[in-house]
Amino acid sequence: MLLEKPAFPQFSFFKTSNPAFLFILALGSMEVPVFIGFRPNTGIFALGSLVAFLIFLRLFQRHSFSTVLPVILNQKFCSFLFGWVALGWIVLAVLKYYSLDYYIWDIGIFSNNIINLLESGRYFSSVLGIHGFADHFTPNLILLAPFFKIAPTVLWLAFLKLTAFLVTTWFLYKLGIAVLGKQSVWIYLAPILWLINKYYAFTLRVEFHPSSLAPPFIVAAFYFASLKKFSSMVVCLIILLGFKEHLSLIWLSLGGFLMGEKNYKAAVFCAGTGLAAGFLTYFVIMPAFFEGVGESLHHQSRFAIFEQIPRKFELLGWCLLSVGLIPLVEWKNWLMIIPAFGLTWVTKDPPMLELNYYYYDISITVVVVSVIYAVRKLQFSSVSNPFSPSIMWILRVGLLMCILLVNTYTPQQTVVRRIPTESHRKILEEIRQYREELETGKELWLDDQIGIHFIRFPHLKALPMGTIKSYQSLLDAKEERSVVFLKDPEMSNLATGVHPRLLADLENLVHQGCYRKRSEYKNLLIFEAAGHCIIQK
Repeated sequence: MLLEKPAFPQFSFFKTSNPAFLFILALGSMEVPVFIGFRPNTGIFALGSLVAFLIFLRLFQRHSFSTVLPVILNQKFCSFLFGWVALGWIVLAVLKYYSLDYYIWDIGIFSNNIINLLESGRYFSSVLGIHGFADHFTPNLILLAPFFKIAPTVLWLAFLKLTAFLVTTWFLYKLGIAVLGKQSVWIYLAPILWLINKYYAFTLRVEFHPSSLAPPFIVAAFYFASLKKFSSMVVCLIILLGFKEHLSLIWLSLGGFLMGEKNYKAAVFCAGTGLAAGFLTYFVIMPAFFEGVGESLHHQSRFAIFEQIPRKFELLGWCLLSVGLIPLVEWKNWLMIIPAFGLTWVTKDPPMLELNYYYYDISITVVVVSVIYAVRKLQFSSVSNPFSPSIMWILRVGLLMCILLVNTYTPQQTVVRRIPTESHRKILEEIRQYREELETGKELWLDDQIGIHFIRFPHLKALPMGTIKSYQSLLDAKEERSVVFLKDPEMSNLATGVHPRLLADLENLVHQGCYRKRSEYKNLLIFEAAGHCIIQK
């Protein structure tokens, strides 16, 4: 067997033959710098990895796997890891706000939808010019309106996303107890893999998306399914549908899990309902909310099932490597994992085929959940081990090295680079100064990263990202508006070449008398228009 019943031997810690000492020494060789936030160069990391590999080989040659487990698979280590990771993400969330590292795309757009709901009673995106449900089907965000009534700030979404991530750790722990039993040390494995998973960390690092609030409900659905509390499971699945249009994939994933558990009626119900809900949401409900504005999403097709197939399997492989390929032990896990990667299988959109974005939040969640069911098979399997001891310790080293080599990201690595500078302080002071004199009814066209500081203004627009159509709509002012962007083009988030072009065109409009430029601001470029204006060629 790959996993053995854990034992808790007594030993002197500092003996070189002590398995705990060797294990920590190996971890320290490569993971401690990463863990505390230091990003070593490739050579140093490779050397540390080689040392760790050799130590692990010796460790698993001399000791059973069960003698090493108590070193990390225990409540104290899991709690410490939870605290360290939580501290890093909380500090980073605050620093990003004051270092201008939140953007209209996407956290500002969803905040803008909620602000417009409070102001006008309509869930509408002034940034996109469409109903909020036409962009993404996110009715659950409406429930967050009371938070924005207390204080209109994007930090609500940032901290709710982080809260969902941290709460998921507890749900994974509870699922582990339900599946493996409270006495098993393996109940700490999935929470640890969740906290250190590099690819889910990317979803926390980038902009907010509603699906990042879904993981607690995903794990809860599997928890209730494992306890055969199907009514509670269905409630969780229904809630998931309101986070984003593709969360119907979790219905299919639960259907695959129930199929593996030989609960065929429930499996067919989940899979069938999930398919119906997905098609209804994407091809009927969302297009209906376009209301004749623009082109429906299902006409802007990103579907390409038979394109870039090697890349799609590569992405699946990296996600599995991040948890040491453990899910592969249980073949039934494929029934739940494959549907969770539904977006990957059907898309040809380049950002959706990259792991350093937010598209893999629900996929990674299901992969980590599947670890628990793989351990269940190993822990309670009565099948004799077909491999020799030497093969077994090589496999163990390989699995552990996969986890360590792939998961090389912690929020502490980013904290230092997000500490606000004096320039940030001056910009924020000017933002506060200008914000206090504005009326909320005025249309605002804002640089991407300063736009989130004007989130209480419902008529929010993002400055053009380089397209001719959006650029022309900015210059053809039809009502009173302000155009605000950073003076320093290096700090601005405008597309390459747009900053000098936009500045020159607005200066031209100032000479024509269409705009006026505010000269008292040193770090912000502020142009104000009173009415319709078109550039004279």
